[in-house]
Amino acid sequence: MRSPRRPPAQTQNPPRTNTPYRSPSPPYQQQTAHRPPAAYGGVNRQQPLPRTANDRERLLRARETQTVTMQVQCCVPAKRRRKRRAGPILIAILCTVLLLVGSIFGGIAYQRHKEALALAVYAQTAGLNTEESTPTLIPVVTDPPETEPPGPLAVMASSNGETVIVDEEIQCTHAVLIDVANAAVLVDKKSNEQIYPASMTKVMTLIVAYEHLESFDLTYTFTADLINPLVEANASRAGFFPGETVPVIDLLYGAALPSGADATSALAELIAGSEEAFVELMNQKATEMGLSGTHFVNASGLHDDAHYSTLREIAAIFSYAMQIEPLRKILSTYQYTTTPTEQNPGGILLTSTLFSGLSGDEMPGIKILAGKTGYTLEAHRCLVSMAVRDDGREFIAVVVGGESRWTPITDSMELYARCLEPASADTTAPS
Repeated sequence: MRSPRRPPAQTQNPPRTNTPYRSPSPPYQQQTAHRPPAAYGGVNRQQPLPRTANDRERLLRARETQTVTMQVQCCVPAKRRRKRRAGPILIAILCTVLLLVGSIFGGIAYQRHKEALALAVYAQTAGLNTEESTPTLIPVVTDPPETEPPGPLAVMASSNGETVIVDEEIQCTHAVLIDVANAAVLVDKKSNEQIYPASMTKVMTLIVAYEHLESFDLTYTFTADLINPLVEANASRAGFFPGETVPVIDLLYGAALPSGADATSALAELIAGSEEAFVELMNQKATEMGLSGTHFVNASGLHDDAHYSTLREIAAIFSYAMQIEPLRKILSTYQYTTTPTEQNPGGILLTSTLFSGLSGDEMPGIKILAGKTGYTLEAHRCLVSMAVRDDGREFIAVVVGGESRWTPITDSMELYARCLEPASADTTAPS
Protein backbone atom coordinates (compact mmCIF):
# COMPACT_ATOMS: atom_id res chain seq x y z
CA MET A 1 0.00 0.00 0.00
CA ARG A 2 0.99 3.45 -0.68
CA SER A 3 1.70 5.51 2.36
CA PRO A 4 -0.36 8.66 2.81
CA ARG A 5 1.02 11.66 1.22
CA ARG A 6 2.45 14.04 3.65
CA PRO A 7 2.07 17.69 3.10
CA PRO A 8 5.15 19.52 2.22
CA ALA A 9 7.03 21.05 5.03
CA GLN A 10 6.21 24.64 5.58
CA THR A 11 9.04 27.00 5.61
CA GLN A 12 9.03 29.66 8.23
CA ASN A 13 9.96 33.18 7.37
CA PRO A 14 12.82 34.52 9.29
CA PRO A 15 11.82 36.96 11.99
CA ARG A 16 11.91 40.59 11.21
CA THR A 17 14.66 42.62 12.51
CA ASN A 18 14.90 46.32 12.93
CA THR A 19 17.98 46.46 10.81
CA PRO A 20 17.85 49.28 8.33
CA TYR A 21 17.08 48.48 4.79
CA ARG A 22 20.02 48.50 2.54
CA SER A 23 19.66 48.49 -1.15
CA PRO A 24 21.99 46.20 -3.07
CA SER A 25 22.58 49.00 -5.43
CA PRO A 26 24.56 52.02 -4.56
CA PRO A 27 22.56 54.35 -2.32
CA TYR A 28 20.84 57.26 -3.74
CA GLN A 29 22.11 60.66 -3.18
CA GLN A 30 20.30 62.05 -0.10
CA GLN A 31 17.94 64.86 -0.95
CA THR A 32 15.56 67.07 1.02
CA ALA A 33 11.82 66.32 1.20
CA HIS A 34 10.93 69.60 -0.47
CA ARG A 35 10.22 69.87 -4.14
CA PRO A 36 11.93 72.69 -5.95
CA PRO A 37 9.57 75.49 -6.93
CA ALA A 38 8.44 75.69 -10.52
CA ALA A 39 9.81 78.28 -12.80
CA TYR A 40 7.81 81.45 -13.42
CA GLY A 41 4.96 80.52 -15.73
CA GLY A 42 5.82 76.86 -15.69
CA VAL A 43 4.08 73.79 -14.27
CA ASN A 44 5.37 71.95 -11.25
CA ARG A 45 4.97 68.37 -12.24
CA GLN A 46 4.27 65.94 -9.45
CA GLN A 47 7.28 63.72 -9.35
CA PRO A 48 7.77 61.14 -6.64
CA LEU A 49 10.29 62.06 -4.02
CA PRO A 50 13.26 59.82 -3.70
CA ARG A 51 13.18 57.41 -0.81
CA THR A 52 15.87 57.58 1.81
CA ALA A 53 17.12 55.25 4.45
CA ASN A 54 15.19 57.08 7.16
CA ASP A 55 11.82 56.48 5.53
CA ARG A 56 11.74 52.87 6.66
CA GLU A 57 12.33 53.80 10.28
CA ARG A 58 9.69 56.54 10.26
CA LEU A 59 7.13 54.13 8.82
CA LEU A 60 7.85 51.55 11.51
CA ARG A 61 7.59 54.12 14.27
CA ALA A 62 4.24 55.40 12.85
CA ARG A 63 2.80 51.89 12.89
CA GLU A 64 3.85 51.34 16.49
CA THR A 65 2.30 54.66 17.69
CA GLN A 66 -0.88 54.61 15.59
CA THR A 67 -3.13 53.19 18.33
CA VAL A 68 -1.92 55.64 20.91
CA THR A 69 -2.43 58.55 18.53
CA MET A 70 -6.03 57.56 17.81
CA GLN A 71 -6.81 57.34 21.53
CA VAL A 72 -5.41 60.76 22.11
CA GLN A 73 -7.24 62.37 19.20
CA CYS A 74 -10.65 60.59 19.43
CA CYS A 75 -11.46 59.35 22.95
CA VAL A 76 -9.94 61.86 25.27
CA PRO A 77 -11.33 65.04 23.64
CA ALA A 78 -14.87 63.52 23.52
CA LYS A 79 -14.89 62.94 27.27
CA ARG A 80 -13.66 66.44 27.86
CA ARG A 81 -16.44 67.91 25.69
CA ARG A 82 -19.13 66.07 27.70
CA LYS A 83 -17.73 67.45 30.93
CA ARG A 84 -17.77 70.95 29.52
CA ARG A 85 -21.52 70.67 28.57
CA ALA A 86 -22.58 69.43 32.03
CA GLY A 87 -21.31 72.55 33.76
CA PRO A 88 -23.64 75.17 32.17
CA ILE A 89 -26.64 72.87 32.55
CA LEU A 90 -26.05 72.48 36.28
CA ILE A 91 -25.64 76.23 36.65
CA ALA A 92 -28.96 76.90 34.81
CA ILE A 93 -30.82 74.37 37.00
CA LEU A 94 -29.37 75.91 40.14
CA CYS A 95 -30.42 79.43 39.04
CA THR A 96 -33.95 78.26 38.27
CA VAL A 97 -34.30 76.64 41.70
CA LEU A 98 -33.04 79.80 43.39
CA LEU A 99 -35.55 81.93 41.45
CA LEU A 100 -38.44 79.66 42.45
CA VAL A 101 -37.46 79.64 46.10
CA GLY A 102 -37.00 83.40 46.05
CA SER A 103 -40.40 83.99 44.47
CA ILE A 104 -42.09 81.74 47.06
CA PHE A 105 -40.48 83.49 50.00
CA GLY A 106 -41.13 86.89 48.39
CA GLY A 107 -44.85 86.07 47.97
CA ILE A 108 -45.10 85.00 51.61
CA ALA A 109 -43.41 88.17 52.78
CA TYR A 110 -45.69 90.33 50.60
CA GLN A 111 -48.79 88.60 51.95
CA ARG A 112 -47.67 89.18 55.53
CA HIS A 113 -47.01 92.81 54.67
CA LYS A 114 -50.57 93.21 53.32
CA GLU A 115 -52.00 91.55 56.44
CA ALA A 116 -50.02 93.91 58.62
CA LEU A 117 -51.30 96.93 56.70
CA ALA A 118 -54.90 95.67 56.89
CA LEU A 119 -54.54 95.15 60.64
CA ALA A 120 -53.17 98.65 61.05
CA VAL A 121 -56.06 100.14 59.07
CA TYR A 122 -58.57 98.12 61.09
CA ALA A 123 -57.00 99.24 64.34
CA GLN A 124 -57.15 102.86 63.20
CA THR A 125 -60.77 102.76 62.03
CA ALA A 126 -62.02 100.65 64.95
CA GLY A 127 -60.29 102.87 67.49
CA LEU A 128 -57.91 100.23 68.88
CA ASN A 129 -54.67 101.11 70.62
CA THR A 130 -52.11 98.55 69.44
CA GLU A 131 -49.79 99.28 72.36
CA GLU A 132 -52.41 98.58 75.01
CA SER A 133 -54.71 95.62 75.40
CA THR A 134 -57.82 97.74 76.04
CA PRO A 135 -59.47 99.42 73.06
CA THR A 136 -59.73 103.19 72.91
CA LEU A 137 -62.05 105.26 70.79
CA ILE A 138 -60.48 107.39 68.06
CA PRO A 139 -62.73 110.13 66.67
CA VAL A 140 -63.20 109.76 62.92
CA VAL A 141 -64.64 112.57 60.83
CA THR A 142 -67.10 111.21 58.28
CA ASP A 143 -69.41 112.78 55.77
CA PRO A 144 -73.11 112.86 56.63
CA PRO A 145 -74.97 109.77 55.32
CA GLU A 146 -76.78 110.15 52.06
CA THR A 147 -80.53 110.22 52.48
CA GLU A 148 -82.67 108.05 50.22
CA PRO A 149 -85.06 109.88 47.91
CA PRO A 150 -88.59 109.99 49.26
CA GLY A 151 -90.92 107.30 48.04
CA PRO A 152 -94.26 107.89 46.35
CA LEU A 153 -96.89 109.72 48.31
CA ALA A 154 -100.63 109.73 47.75
CA VAL A 155 -101.84 113.19 46.81
CA MET A 156 -104.74 113.91 49.16
CA ALA A 157 -106.36 116.96 47.57
CA SER A 158 -108.58 119.37 49.43
CA SER A 159 -111.02 122.07 48.38
CA ASN A 160 -110.28 125.77 48.65
CA GLY A 161 -111.90 129.04 47.74
CA GLU A 162 -111.18 128.49 44.04
CA THR A 163 -112.88 125.08 43.84
CA VAL A 164 -115.67 125.07 41.25
CA ILE A 165 -118.79 123.11 42.12
CA VAL A 166 -120.49 121.67 39.06
CA ASP A 167 -123.74 119.79 38.58
CA GLU A 168 -125.47 119.75 35.20
CA GLU A 169 -122.27 120.46 33.22
CA ILE A 170 -121.06 116.93 34.03
CA GLN A 171 -123.30 113.99 33.08
CA CYS A 172 -121.73 111.48 35.49
CA THR A 173 -123.16 111.38 38.99
CA HIS A 174 -119.76 112.03 40.63
CA ALA A 175 -116.72 113.91 39.36
CA VAL A 176 -113.54 115.59 40.58
CA LEU A 177 -110.56 117.37 39.00
CA ILE A 178 -107.35 117.67 41.01
CA ASP A 179 -104.24 119.78 40.47
CA VAL A 180 -101.46 117.34 41.47
CA ALA A 181 -98.79 119.99 42.04
CA ASN A 182 -100.96 121.99 44.45
CA ALA A 183 -102.96 119.04 45.85
CA ALA A 184 -106.02 121.22 45.24
CA VAL A 185 -109.51 120.30 44.04
CA LEU A 186 -110.29 122.45 41.01
CA VAL A 187 -113.71 121.00 40.08
CA ASP A 188 -115.96 119.05 42.43
CA LYS A 189 -119.18 117.09 42.11
CA LYS A 190 -119.94 114.93 45.17
CA SER A 191 -116.31 113.85 45.38
CA ASN A 192 -116.48 112.97 49.09
CA GLU A 193 -119.50 110.65 48.78
CA GLN A 194 -119.04 106.90 48.98
CA ILE A 195 -119.01 105.15 45.58
CA TYR A 196 -118.29 101.68 44.21
CA PRO A 197 -114.92 101.81 42.42
CA ALA A 198 -115.52 98.81 40.12
CA SER A 199 -112.38 97.99 38.08
CA MET A 200 -110.61 101.17 39.22
CA THR A 201 -109.78 98.86 42.15
CA LYS A 202 -107.12 97.25 39.94
CA VAL A 203 -104.88 100.31 40.38
CA MET A 204 -104.45 99.38 44.04
CA THR A 205 -103.99 95.75 42.96
CA LEU A 206 -101.07 96.78 40.75
CA ILE A 207 -99.49 98.80 43.57
CA VAL A 208 -99.64 95.98 46.13
CA ALA A 209 -98.49 93.35 43.62
CA TYR A 210 -95.53 95.46 42.50
CA GLU A 211 -94.39 96.34 46.03
CA HIS A 212 -94.57 92.69 47.21
CA LEU A 213 -93.11 91.18 44.04
CA GLU A 214 -89.76 89.45 44.64
CA SER A 215 -88.74 89.14 40.98
CA PHE A 216 -90.13 89.74 37.50
CA ASP A 217 -88.89 86.25 36.57
CA LEU A 218 -91.76 84.61 38.45
CA THR A 219 -94.43 82.75 36.50
CA TYR A 220 -97.95 81.56 37.25
CA THR A 221 -99.83 78.55 35.85
CA PHE A 222 -103.59 79.05 35.49
CA THR A 223 -106.05 76.44 36.65
CA ALA A 224 -109.69 75.77 35.85
CA ASP A 225 -110.58 76.39 39.51
CA LEU A 226 -109.46 80.00 39.10
CA ILE A 227 -110.97 80.77 35.70
CA ASN A 228 -114.37 79.02 35.91
CA PRO A 229 -115.80 81.23 38.72
CA LEU A 230 -114.83 84.35 36.76
CA VAL A 231 -116.62 83.05 33.68
CA GLU A 232 -119.75 82.37 35.74
CA ALA A 233 -119.59 85.87 37.24
CA ASN A 234 -119.27 87.38 33.73
CA ALA A 235 -116.11 89.19 34.80
CA SER A 236 -113.86 90.79 32.22
CA ARG A 237 -110.85 88.58 31.43
CA ALA A 238 -107.55 88.96 29.59
CA GLY A 239 -107.93 85.58 27.87
CA PHE A 240 -105.57 83.18 29.64
CA PHE A 241 -106.36 79.43 29.51
CA PRO A 242 -106.16 76.68 32.16
CA GLY A 243 -102.73 75.08 32.14
CA GLU A 244 -101.07 78.16 30.62
CA THR A 245 -97.88 79.33 32.33
CA VAL A 246 -97.58 83.12 32.19
CA PRO A 247 -94.77 85.46 33.38
CA VAL A 248 -95.74 88.00 36.01
CA ILE A 249 -95.21 90.99 33.70
CA ASP A 250 -97.98 89.66 31.44
CA LEU A 251 -100.26 89.47 34.49
CA LEU A 252 -99.63 93.14 35.28
CA TYR A 253 -100.47 94.18 31.73
CA GLY A 254 -103.44 91.81 31.69
CA ALA A 255 -104.86 93.48 34.79
CA ALA A 256 -104.30 97.06 33.57
CA LEU A 257 -105.13 97.11 29.85
CA PRO A 258 -108.15 94.80 29.28
CA SER A 259 -109.05 94.91 33.01
CA GLY A 260 -108.70 91.13 33.28
CA ALA A 261 -110.01 89.59 36.48
CA ASP A 262 -108.10 86.39 35.64
CA ALA A 263 -104.85 88.37 35.81
CA THR A 264 -105.71 90.01 39.16
CA SER A 265 -106.71 86.69 40.72
CA ALA A 266 -103.46 85.14 39.50
CA LEU A 267 -101.45 88.03 40.97
CA ALA A 268 -103.24 87.62 44.29
CA GLU A 269 -102.43 83.90 44.53
CA LEU A 270 -98.87 84.41 43.31
CA ILE A 271 -98.12 87.17 45.84
CA ALA A 272 -100.12 86.19 48.92
CA GLY A 273 -101.24 82.62 48.31
CA SER A 274 -104.93 83.50 48.13
CA GLU A 275 -107.12 86.44 47.17
CA GLU A 276 -108.32 86.85 50.77
CA ALA A 277 -104.76 87.29 52.03
CA PHE A 278 -103.99 89.65 49.15
CA VAL A 279 -107.03 91.82 49.99
CA GLU A 280 -105.70 92.19 53.53
CA LEU A 281 -102.52 93.64 52.03
CA MET A 282 -104.62 96.04 49.98
CA ASN A 283 -106.48 97.32 53.02
CA GLN A 284 -103.21 97.67 54.94
CA LYS A 285 -101.82 99.78 52.11
CA ALA A 286 -104.93 101.93 52.10
CA THR A 287 -104.44 102.57 55.82
CA GLU A 288 -100.77 103.48 55.26
CA MET A 289 -101.81 105.99 52.59
CA GLY A 290 -104.32 107.59 54.94
CA LEU A 291 -107.42 106.48 53.02
CA SER A 292 -110.09 106.36 55.69
CA GLY A 293 -113.02 106.10 53.26
CA THR A 294 -111.75 103.07 51.29
CA HIS A 295 -112.26 99.35 51.90
CA PHE A 296 -111.61 96.41 49.58
CA VAL A 297 -113.18 92.95 49.45
CA ASN A 298 -111.60 91.56 46.28
CA ALA A 299 -108.72 92.36 43.92
CA SER A 300 -110.75 92.80 40.71
CA GLY A 301 -113.50 95.25 41.71
CA LEU A 302 -116.49 92.92 41.44
CA HIS A 303 -119.43 94.43 43.26
CA ASP A 304 -119.81 94.00 46.98
CA ASP A 305 -121.59 96.36 49.38
CA ALA A 306 -118.46 96.40 51.59
CA HIS A 307 -116.23 97.25 48.62
CA TYR A 308 -116.21 101.07 48.42
CA SER A 309 -114.14 104.27 48.20
CA THR A 310 -114.45 107.98 47.30
CA LEU A 311 -113.39 109.92 44.24
CA ARG A 312 -110.71 111.87 46.09
CA GLU A 313 -109.17 108.71 47.51
CA ILE A 314 -109.28 107.00 44.10
CA ALA A 315 -107.38 110.02 42.77
CA ALA A 316 -104.86 109.64 45.61
CA ILE A 317 -104.34 105.95 44.75
CA PHE A 318 -103.81 106.80 41.08
CA SER A 319 -101.34 109.60 41.90
CA TYR A 320 -99.37 107.09 43.99
CA ALA A 321 -99.25 104.55 41.14
CA MET A 322 -98.13 107.14 38.60
CA GLN A 323 -95.04 107.87 40.71
CA ILE A 324 -93.86 104.25 40.22
CA GLU A 325 -92.20 104.19 36.81
CA PRO A 326 -93.07 100.58 35.76
CA LEU A 327 -96.73 101.11 36.71
CA ARG A 328 -96.77 104.49 34.94
CA LYS A 329 -95.55 102.76 31.78
CA ILE A 330 -98.14 99.99 32.06
CA LEU A 331 -101.06 102.35 32.65
CA SER A 332 -99.90 104.52 29.70
CA THR A 333 -99.66 101.64 27.19
CA TYR A 334 -102.10 101.29 24.30
CA GLN A 335 -101.40 97.67 23.26
CA TYR A 336 -99.23 94.84 24.55
CA THR A 337 -98.67 91.26 23.30
CA THR A 338 -98.10 88.56 25.90
CA THR A 339 -95.42 85.90 25.74
CA PRO A 340 -96.26 83.04 23.30
CA THR A 341 -97.33 79.82 25.02
CA GLU A 342 -98.60 76.41 23.97
CA GLN A 343 -102.18 77.56 24.48
CA ASN A 344 -101.57 80.93 22.76
CA PRO A 345 -98.72 80.40 20.22
CA GLY A 346 -98.95 83.97 18.97
CA GLY A 347 -99.50 85.52 22.39
CA ILE A 348 -102.53 87.58 23.40
CA LEU A 349 -102.94 91.11 22.07
CA LEU A 350 -104.01 93.21 25.05
CA THR A 351 -105.61 96.59 24.29
CA SER A 352 -106.26 99.41 26.76
CA THR A 353 -109.97 99.94 27.44
CA LEU A 354 -109.24 103.68 27.65
CA PHE A 355 -107.05 104.25 24.59
CA SER A 356 -109.22 102.03 22.40
CA GLY A 357 -111.70 104.94 22.44
CA LEU A 358 -109.34 107.94 22.19
CA SER A 359 -105.74 108.77 21.41
CA GLY A 360 -105.28 111.24 24.27
CA ASP A 361 -104.25 114.30 22.26
CA GLU A 362 -107.67 115.32 20.94
CA MET A 363 -107.66 118.50 23.04
CA PRO A 364 -105.02 121.15 22.14
CA GLY A 365 -102.87 122.24 25.06
CA ILE A 366 -103.28 119.11 27.16
CA LYS A 367 -102.67 115.38 26.66
CA ILE A 368 -104.16 112.39 28.51
CA LEU A 369 -101.27 110.19 29.63
CA ALA A 370 -102.81 107.19 31.38
CA GLY A 371 -106.00 105.89 32.89
CA LYS A 372 -108.08 102.98 34.15
CA THR A 373 -111.73 102.34 33.34
CA GLY A 374 -114.33 100.44 35.35
CA TYR A 375 -117.86 99.11 35.05
CA THR A 376 -120.43 97.26 37.13
CA LEU A 377 -124.20 97.47 37.17
CA GLU A 378 -124.08 99.25 40.52
CA ALA A 379 -121.17 101.63 39.77
CA HIS A 380 -122.04 102.22 36.10
CA ARG A 381 -119.23 103.59 33.89
CA CYS A 382 -116.14 104.87 35.68
CA LEU A 383 -112.79 106.39 34.71
CA VAL A 384 -109.72 107.67 36.51
CA SER A 385 -107.07 109.34 34.31
CA MET A 386 -104.10 111.69 34.35
CA ALA A 387 -103.37 114.47 31.84
CA VAL A 388 -100.40 116.78 31.44
CA ARG A 389 -100.58 120.34 30.24
CA ASP A 390 -98.10 121.80 27.75
CA ASP A 391 -96.22 123.50 30.61
CA GLY A 392 -95.72 120.13 32.34
CA ARG A 393 -98.34 120.43 35.09
CA GLU A 394 -100.29 117.23 35.80
CA PHE A 395 -103.97 116.82 36.61
CA ILE A 396 -106.11 113.86 37.66
CA ALA A 397 -109.79 113.47 36.81
CA VAL A 398 -112.16 110.87 38.30
CA VAL A 399 -115.72 110.34 37.09
CA VAL A 400 -118.21 107.71 38.26
CA GLY A 401 -121.81 106.94 37.27
CA GLY A 402 -121.76 107.32 33.49
CA GLU A 403 -124.67 105.85 31.57
CA SER A 404 -122.75 104.96 28.39
CA ARG A 405 -119.24 103.98 27.42
CA TRP A 406 -118.45 107.46 26.11
CA THR A 407 -119.89 109.45 29.02
CA PRO A 408 -116.79 109.14 31.26
CA ILE A 409 -114.56 110.15 28.35
CA THR A 410 -116.54 113.23 27.37
CA ASP A 411 -116.90 114.30 31.01
CA SER A 412 -113.17 113.90 31.57
CA MET A 413 -112.47 116.07 28.52
CA GLU A 414 -114.82 118.68 29.93
CA LEU A 415 -112.95 118.63 33.24
CA TYR A 416 -109.55 118.92 31.58
CA ALA A 417 -110.81 121.87 29.53
CA ARG A 418 -111.12 123.71 32.85
CA CYS A 419 -107.34 123.38 33.25
CA LEU A 420 -106.82 125.57 30.18
CA GLU A 421 -108.79 128.51 31.57
CA PRO A 422 -106.69 131.56 32.60
CA ALA A 423 -107.72 131.35 36.24
CA SER A 424 -106.43 127.79 36.53
CA ALA A 425 -103.39 128.33 34.29
CA ASP A 426 -102.02 131.09 36.51
CA THR A 427 -102.18 128.94 39.64
CA THR A 428 -98.70 128.34 41.03
CA ALA A 429 -97.43 125.48 43.11
CA PRO A 430 -96.71 126.14 46.80
CA SER A 431 -93.06 126.61 47.75
